[in-house]
Amino acid sequence: MALNPYEMRWEILQRAMDIQTERYKDSVQRWHDRLLHDQDPQKYPDYPSNDEMYALAEEMKTFVSTE
Repeated sequence: MALNPYEMRWEILQRAMDIQTERYKDSVQRWHDRLLHDQDPQKYPDYPSNDEMYALAEEMKTFVSTE
């Protein structure tokens, strides 16, 4: 079944949110690993903002819609 434009945009946004969340989890894991190995862990990673998620979704939508 084909998705309508609204459903496609929602799917792209959901995927962008998933990607940003996974990147955040990876950053947190690297932070914990540094701490565990007595290295300077630096600043604790910030959770991605809505603007970052929307920007990635827009980038993905543009990629999909260009010929």
